[in-house]
Parts: sequence; C-alpha cells; structure tokens
Amino acid sequence: MLSLFIHSFKKIIFLSLVVVIAGGEDLKAQNYQPAVDFIKQFKNVQDQLPRESVYLHTDRDWYYFGERIWFSAYTVSGGYLLPSELSTVLYVELVAPDGTIAKREMVKMEAGNGSGSLTFEDVDEASGTYEIRAYTKWGLNFGESYAFTKKVNVYTGTDDIEAETSSDEFDVQFFAESGHLVDGLSTSLAFKAISNNGLGTTIEGTIYDSDDRAITDFSSSHLGMGAIDFTPEAGQNYYAMLDGEKFSLPEVMEDGAILNIGLKNDFFTVNLQATESAENQAFLLFAHVRGTVYHAAPIAEAERGVSAMIPQNNFPTGIVHFTLLNGQGEAVAERLAFAKNPVDQLDITTSLNKSAFTTRERVSLDFEVQDEKEGLLQGTASVSVFDDNIHSYQPNSGDITTHFQLGTEIKGYIEQPGFYFSDAPNADAYLDLLMQTQGWRAFAMDTEELKKQLENLTPPETGIEITGRITSLWGDKPLKDAAVFLAVGSDNSQSQIITTNEEGLFTAKDLEVQGREVVNVRANRDGGGDRLWIEMDEQFAEFADQWDPVVQSPFAPATDTEGQIEQEPVDLKKRSEAAIASSEILEGAEMSGDLGEFTVTGEAETDSYTEQVFSEGELSGSGTQVNMDEADYLRDLPIEQILNQLPGVQYNSQSNSVTIRNSFSSISSGPLPPLIIVDGVESDFQFVSGINTQDIKNITVARSSLDLAIYGARGAGGAIIITTRSGTGLSSRNERGTRTTYVEGFQEPTNFYSPKYGITVPKDIAQLDNRITLHWEPEFNFSDDNNTIEFWTSDVASQYRIVIEGITETGTPFYKTQTFITEDSMDTNE
Repeated sequence: MLSLFIHSFKKIIFLSLVVVIAGGEDLKAQNYQPAVDFIKQFKNVQDQLPRESVYLHTDRDWYYFGERIWFSAYTVSGGYLLPSELSTVLYVELVAPDGTIAKREMVKMEAGNGSGSLTFEDVDEASGTYEIRAYTKWGLNFGESYAFTKKVNVYTGTDDIEAETSSDEFDVQFFAESGHLVDGLSTSLAFKAISNNGLGTTIEGTIYDSDDRAITDFSSSHLGMGAIDFTPEAGQNYYAMLDGEKFSLPEVMEDGAILNIGLKNDFFTVNLQATESAENQAFLLFAHVRGTVYHAAPIAEAERGVSAMIPQNNFPTGIVHFTLLNGQGEAVAERLAFAKNPVDQLDITTSLNKSAFTTRERVSLDFEVQDEKEGLLQGTASVSVFDDNIHSYQPNSGDITTHFQLGTEIKGYIEQPGFYFSDAPNADAYLDLLMQTQGWRAFAMDTEELKKQLENLTPPETGIEITGRITSLWGDKPLKDAAVFLAVGSDNSQSQIITTNEEGLFTAKDLEVQGREVVNVRANRDGGGDRLWIEMDEQFAEFADQWDPVVQSPFAPATDTEGQIEQEPVDLKKRSEAAIASSEILEGAEMSGDLGEFTVTGEAETDSYTEQVFSEGELSGSGTQVNMDEADYLRDLPIEQILNQLPGVQYNSQSNSVTIRNSFSSISSGPLPPLIIVDGVESDFQFVSGINTQDIKNITVARSSLDLAIYGARGAGGAIIITTRSGTGLSSRNERGTRTTYVEGFQEPTNFYSPKYGITVPKDIAQLDNRITLHWEPEFNFSDDNNTIEFWTSDVASQYRIVIEGITETGTPFYKTQTFITEDSMDTNE
C-alpha cells in the first residue's frame, strides 16, 4: 500500500508538470509540443517497461577453496527502487579465473528477495580472483549493466593471487561535457586513462591543434580521470600527446548547442550555450532519474551564463540525466550528474548486548533504521559476521547502496565506488568526473529507439520453463496441434496440457520446480495417434558457457591491527578445512541427537521426528541413516534431492555425481568418489539416479573410518548403501509417444549452520569450533518490534566484523558495518 502511494504521488507530480508545459501561452507560441509529446512517450515506455536491477550481498569478499559462498539476492524495478514483482527466476553464476562458468544456480525470488549459495565442486582447485554474476532475463533486455557482477578472491593456501601485471601500455579517451565539441562554445573536456589491467592510471600530457601548436597541458586527478576547460574551434583536428603516443580528441561541430552543469549551494546550475544558427530555436530541458521524470521546463541562453538553477533535492539520490530537446523533440545534448538527497540518507544504529565477549558466548545484535525525521522504517536486510583478522576489509569496494544508486547506469568497471559516497573532501568532484567519463546513455532518446525497445523483448520469467518439439516418426516433419501432456515429479504433482504451434513447438511455463525433478511427457497427434517423436530442448542451451577471463586483483592481508587481538600464526587453509568439517560434525550430531550427556541450560530446540528420520542406526561413527517408512515426505523427492539434504553429502547436477566429505577427504585433494551399494551389489550413481524413491526402503551414508573399514580402500570416499523394497532395484519402461527427462529447478534451500551453545549443543562439547563466518542471516524482515539477531562466538579469539545490507519498503538501500572483539577488547563502531 505504501509503495502504491509513493508511485501514485510522484505520478501526479509529473502529470501536473506536463500540463503546465503544454498549457502555457509562451509554450504554444514557441511550439514546444513535439518536445512535450516525446517526454510523454518516454514516460509511457518507462512505465510499461520498468527496468529490473539485481544486487547480491555475500557473506564475505574472500574465501578458501572448498568453502560455500553464501549470498542474499535483491531485485528492484522501476525508478523508485521498490522490490521487484517482475521476475521470480534469478540466475547466479560463479565464474572461474579463466572465464569458465564453474556453477550456475537458479534462485527463486519472492517480493524482490531470495537467497542461496555457490560451491566449488565443478571446478579444478585454483586460487585466483573469481567473479559472481547474477541477472534476470528481463533485466538483460536493457544492457549488461543490469547484470550484477562482483569479484571474490579464492585462496588455496599454497600460493598467492598474482595481480594482472601493468605494463606501460594504456588507453586514453576524451569526452565533451554534453556529448559534442561545438565551435566557440566553452565546455569541460573530461578524460580517462586505463592501463592494460583495466584500472585507471596516472597520466599527464599536452593537447595540440592541427598546426601542431600546443594548446594546453593536462594531468589526471583521480584514478586516471581529469577534466580541463576547453574552447574548440571549427576546422581544427585536436589531439593529445602522452609519452610519445598520439590520441585524437572528438570532432568539432560547426553548429549546435551544449549544456554546462555545475553544483552550487545544493542547486544544479545549468548553462545553455548555442551557436548563432541555433540561438533562435526553442529548447526544452528535461531530467530523469532511473527513467522517472522529475523536471521538464523551457530553457534559454542566459547572458550571464546560468540559464537555470534546479534544487538538488528535487531528485532522489542517483544519476540525473539532463537532456536538451529542440523544438522538434530531438535530443541535441545530454549531461549526467549525481544528486544526493538528504531524504535518502538513513541512520542505522546498532548495539550489542555486551562490550566484551568470550568464546562460545551468545551475542545479541539490535539494529534500527531511521529516516531523516527519526521515524523507524521497515524492510529486508541481510547480516554477515566474519573473522576480520584474516584479510583487510575493503570499505570502498561497493555495497547495495553504491550499486543501486550508481552502478546500474555506469559503463564498465567502477573502481572504489564506496569512495564517492564517503566524506572525503573531493568525493563529489571526483564523482562528477565519473559521470562525465563512464556515464552512458542507458535510455533511448529518440522515437525510433523507443520503438525498438518494444521489439524482441524477453518477458519476465515467473517460473521454470520446459520446451520441446513434436515431429513425425519419418521425415522429421513438425506436427501442429499435437496434444502434449507434461507432468513433473515422481508423483506428477504438476501437470500441463499444451498444444504445439505450426513448428511443432511446445512450452510449459510457470512451473514450481525445486532441485532436479523427473519430467514425464506424453503426446498425441491431432487425430489421436501416438506415432511421433518427442524432442526435449536443452535447458540452458541459450546461455553462455564461457565469459572473458577475470581480471586478477588480490586483496591485501590484514595489516591494520589497531584494537585487534594478536593471534598465533595459523595455516588458514587448514583452519578453513577444519571449520567445514567441524560444522558438519556438529550439525550431524545435532540432527542425530548424539550430543553426549549434557544438561540443556536454556530452552532446548529438539525435533524428535528428525532424530527418528536421520539417525545413526547401527553406525559406530559419523554417519546418517534415512528410514523411508518414517519419512513420508522424502518418498516424493528424487534420490539426488534426498542425498543432498544429508550432512556431508553433496550432489553435483552438472556432472550428475555425488561426493561425501569424510575423514579421508581434504580440500587439497578433493573428495573421492563414494562407494555405492544397492541391495548388496556395487553400483554407480547413474544407476542410482534412475531408481524410483518410492521403492527405496532405507539409505545409509557411512563417513567415519570405523564404518568404512570393512570396505578397505574402496571406501576412502565414503559409502552410500541403498536398500530397495524389492531387493532388485528398478528398471525403466519405454513406451511409444512418451519421453522421460529431467529438469533443473530452483536451488534447494541450504541453511547456514551456527551452533547455539547451551541450547542445541553443549557449551563444553569437545569438538573445536573455528568457523570463519560466525553467522549468516540472508533474509531478515526488520520492523520496530523485530530488530534483534542472535548468534554465538566460536573458539577463535579475534576481531569480528558485522556487515548489514538491506533495503527499506520505500526503496532506500542502506549499509552498515561495525566490529567487535572476543575476550577482553571493546567493540568499536565505524
């Protein structure tokens, strides 16, 4: 309701503005109607085609190979950054350093939120800078900037990440302030220099005219960017010389108009300049933020240089696109600027229940989000708590605020985006340089471009799709109007009846599929016969399987030790391995109820039914047994999904294989393939994946050396023992006019495990707890009566960092970080 009110209120403001423009007597005389019509058309297109942006908050920015990358996903749409209701399918990819897609997951989005994780089981072990990509098909309609990308460093412990070597090679581009250099009109000429590693580089040089006369010297001021005042002359071909290399400047136009934009006392100053031939034209200036128009008014050249002053607070925080239209409604100049509105500056307050903590102690974190009037706001947040003593935290690396308010409309990689939102003295000036050099026309600015946007759009996905083709047995002739019955799941829980088109194609849409599910397809000709072929399309055939290699950019180890605890040197790779193993052991013990003898000191959180279903049975070590008779809900799931829910077991959908983490496996060598036994006979996973789970009596996973000893070396990768009801397994049947296949659905939920000492596990349990990420809360719906998060410290005394990212229900993103120290140190706010 609140979102609808905000949208309606802003819509009324804009419509009133257009009425004023179209109804003024001066406007009629000057004939602004074509420009007004264009603005109306622009607004209609943006309303009909709201853009969808994505952001991922990960629990850390660095990992050790073999760890799980946890993420929380946010999607927003339209100009107000409200949670998106458009797409329910989000694609998340992990890209290896060489550009190979190591993992792809589909995440279900509901009301603009979703969560999941990424693993490394499908890629060879290698340290380096990896990249995470996230996108919706609808968002990609509007350009690559609407796909989220983030670099994460992955370490193996055996070698460091080497940064891309920077040679003397570089490239320089020059940008006229509002798009063109025009004869005799003074403007800002911005430039940016990029080295071969993709980062800005410091330069200095000289600009010359066609007669090789030196015009002016220049030098960069921030990350390879800079700007000079420049008055060009028609007929001159300007160039710049840097280190003996020649770079051309933009061509000079003889006639035209330009905009000069500045910021003075919270006002945007707008100066229109035009050549003599354009002085008598009628110009109209309109400005929008993320496609929502906030300003539209006539503008004329002023004798003293300032044609208009527009309050910065008229715009929400974000990139303002100032566009100059002539009397024919054509865009003749465009300038990007950044508005910072105090209304969007939220106050996030955090407090901890204690000033100092010991190991295995409960931490209670309270936080509130307030607007400028100190009113409490509601929304969704994600919270991460991790060891801050390992790698230096990068405060300017970017967050949900910099991405949604800046990143989606900036071309290329943004270095240190957080700097532009900081209190640094030159942050605003350098941000304006970024607008002039990397800002791009993300919105169509003529009628033909607007029309093209309406063509060949991929619609938003609201569920999983399955496509295929029906052809004749002979001649591969497409069959029109064939009836296709498609059912998903072993129990046919979802089904659709579809008719093929003239090309014999059919599509089942909006399916709710989780994990890997079996799909049964039956088809009949229009006349009722079943003599036909059913061809199923590859699910991800249209997706790229390779991206460009990832530019390597290592993080520095933690060097700022002020207030931190001095730690003994430790092999961080081994700590990571041990942390994974200990979490699995604790989680497995918690699920099985094998916690030894201890008295619960708080309210116990037990589930006797879970203990019955996932029990140790006759196992003597760390194993799990599933009794299918006592787990009715499991019998409807495919075997892959059942195994993936068991502690230590991991199913790889891309290679259709399963692995078990046990006492013999390690991150350095990778898990060994498990021994699979079905009804007493050694088998393989391909055979197991064809078994109907309705016919399985029980599943046992053996992981410890005690339980695996009877298998010798064959059991080094663990063992999966399956007993069927018939004792013979199952064989599939093939019938004419039918087809059985599989579909990959939304990622199955995986919960981050965090022990609750004294409640779910004993505080004095002997198992070492050396987690690197203490707590991960992917979707926390906060309000004035729900703003507390609890977690427990580990056995590692260190400085820990809390990172909170989120977005309010009114569409304002926010970010907050603070640190605390275990044992005797005080926490410090940042």
